[in-house]
Amino acid sequence: MNKVIFFIFAILIINSCESPTDNQISTKKNYTGEKSIDLNNDSIEDFSWESNFISNGQTTDEILRVFPKNTSEILFGNDIIEIGDTIKFIALAPSAWHTFHRDLASYRTNNGNWSGTNGTSYIAVKINISNSFHCGWIKLTVDTLNHKIIFNSSDYNLQANQNFIVK
Repeated sequence: MNKVIFFIFAILIINSCESPTDNQISTKKNYTGEKSIDLNNDSIEDFSWESNFISNGQTTDEILRVFPKNTSEILFGNDIIEIGDTIKFIALAPSAWHTFHRDLASYRTNNGNWSGTNGTSYIAVKINISNSFHCGWIKLTVDTLNHKIIFNSSDYNLQANQNFIVK
């Protein structure tokens, strides 16, 4: 009898320790060079990228930026997001969710060097669907040779207010 109770107790503990990936519902999308993207197909632009030039009179910088649109947010702080990372719905310091643009790379004309992201990486995002926020990610490539950002793919959690694992 004790073995049966222990066995049932062990099964309950194992089932209560499921990882977030077991319950994660998502919808992955791929892109082919769009300048703006709609993650959830609601005909509302969620993110876009731009190349901006800023001058202080002595130097001119080109900055490649991603912009959240329509109350979408980008995670700032710990910048490296990789496959297997968990995007936290409530950001932990020093990270924070923001609705303003994120500079990914900049080119300084007086020294001819790019700084910041170059190559393929992920950014953590939140989108607003029916007044609920959903965590997700955008895989993008910063192409400094051609001065552009390429949106490669995205995914987000169909369950609102939940963490999300990059996969």
